[in-house]
Amino acid sequence: MSVYKLPSVFSGETTIFYYPASKETNHTVLILKGLYGQYVPANKKGTQSWDNQLVKLLQTNYNIVLFNTGRHDVDDKKEAFAGKTFQQECDDVKQAFAYCKKNIMQGDFIWSAVAMSFGGTILMGCPDILHAMQKVVMVGSGCGKSLTTTKPLLATLPYTAEL
Repeated sequence: MSVYKLPSVFSGETTIFYYPASKETNHTVLILKGLYGQYVPANKKGTQSWDNQLVKLLQTNYNIVLFNTGRHDVDDKKEAFAGKTFQQECDDVKQAFAYCKKNIMQGDFIWSAVAMSFGGTILMGCPDILHAMQKVVMVGSGCGKSLTTTKPLLATLPYTAEL
């Protein structure tokens, strides 16, 4: 695994985790986690997460990329995103994806995405990335906006018709 860090458009850094495939391939899978999700590599404490299992299953034949977008450096997941807008979250993802294409996987790569919950919503907010994908798997994703939400990222979510 290689780790790359970029300045976030919001706060702190966006971290890119890149797992090259065990076999030579031009296929790459982007994994996007849900609301307030944070990727924790399998060699760290508390990593029995679905994304680590997916990396393990796919890495033989696919390059794998995961992003931890910028957030405040606090333990509370909701507070870590206090003040961050949906657009800023999308901008962090767009910046990380562009970095990957320019610096990590240059050339003709075939991209796919696995997006869990809010990860799929973010993918819909990044149409250039969505259109770059050959295959997309969305698990429990949606784009309905609740007017009563108190979650920072959801409060600035565009209406469904805009996404």
